[in-house]
Amino acid sequence: MSAKDFRTSRWARLGKLGAATLGASAGYMGNKVGDLLRDAEGRAEAKSKRLGAAGRRLAETMGELKGAAMKLGQLLSIDNELLPEEMRRALSVLQRQAPAMPFSQVKFLVEERLGAPLSEFFSHFDEQVLGAASLGQVHAATLIDGQAVAIKVQYPGIAKTIGADMANLRALLKVTPVPGLKGRVDPYIDELTKAFVGEADYRNEAAHLTLFNDLIEGIDGLVVPRPVLDLCRPELLVMERLEGRLLGTAWPTLDAPERNRIGTTLIRFYAETFHRHQWLHADPHPGNFLLLESGELGILDFGCVRQYDVQRTDGFLRVLQALWSDDDEAVAKGYADLGFGHGKAVVTPQVIAQFNRIALAPFLSEGPFDFGAWSFADEMRSFVLRHPEFLRLTPEPDDLLYLRVLSGLRGILNEGNCLVDARCLAEVLCAERF
Repeated sequence: MSAKDFRTSRWARLGKLGAATLGASAGYMGNKVGDLLRDAEGRAEAKSKRLGAAGRRLAETMGELKGAAMKLGQLLSIDNELLPEEMRRALSVLQRQAPAMPFSQVKFLVEERLGAPLSEFFSHFDEQVLGAASLGQVHAATLIDGQAVAIKVQYPGIAKTIGADMANLRALLKVTPVPGLKGRVDPYIDELTKAFVGEADYRNEAAHLTLFNDLIEGIDGLVVPRPVLDLCRPELLVMERLEGRLLGTAWPTLDAPERNRIGTTLIRFYAETFHRHQWLHADPHPGNFLLLESGELGILDFGCVRQYDVQRTDGFLRVLQALWSDDDEAVAKGYADLGFGHGKAVVTPQVIAQFNRIALAPFLSEGPFDFGAWSFADEMRSFVLRHPEFLRLTPEPDDLLYLRVLSGLRGILNEGNCLVDARCLAEVLCAERF
């Protein structure tokens, strides 16, 4: 597999993804004709199969393209409210697995980047892929000194595709008639491109692993792998290997107290690193969380990480305080101060408050909140139908990754049927900050 196999041409990548999308859609619609000859149960079964087939076709193409295209598929698979379950399940393969490079090329790339044969650094290097993701694939290995490590090897040429994919996304958004989006397409794309380009330099991820090990010292039950800095390169990451089960696989095997404990740990991780330290791990898909044999939660993939200004992280807490006080005017002011809707009064304070009582329900509920029973999509759909003007309240580019995290966490905790007292955690942070 060479760099050209990823087809760095912007138009080639757009054409391949577009063909897959149209093909999936055509197959789905064409097969609907047969529904005329089926009973209700047969129609439901046929619809489920069509959705699954469409999702598999998209997953296969996004997996082959990798890069930003694959990241889009991962994002769509995170939130179980965004897509029909059959399509989401098909796309979820992108959370951990995708078409991988052959080991012969992996060996060549690692030796090229280290400048010496594998045997000089590793007593064992597993040919089997642990995971193949959007920018690179991961292999297990053992260092000469006996330390078990995971090695992330970047696909050759994949960094060059980021610009092509983001240029395509920029063009598509500019012709999309989404209220409030005018004037924000370019800064949105610039923000995402900056994040993805930074993620393509594995030295950044090595630094983030070290940083987050310090940030989580006060949170029990969390493990972040440490990097082997001497062996890290821009396209090669060597880090401590964590052994465990993917969280999505582990959920059905856990009893309610364990699920709730893990859900609470997840929210603490994101809330405390963001509001206490102004750092955000911005890639919360299930493939990045492992349940270790110790019962601890291992967190992976610190390539997409962003630092925030303290005034911004405190600004979101002030919105919560205003909601707890039922002060609609203060809620609206908080959103204006954060730059939503360009900071203009495009939506009434009452409508903004109504939205937040839906979107931030876990942080408003007294006691443990049932994420498994939360019908977020239905509530939001009904709200937007009643208040279409709300779509003009677009966020600042700074907040795109933060909102991505909120969406991802909602999906993960929903899948785990977690009960978490999110309000209690938020109140502790507010008391600390103000």
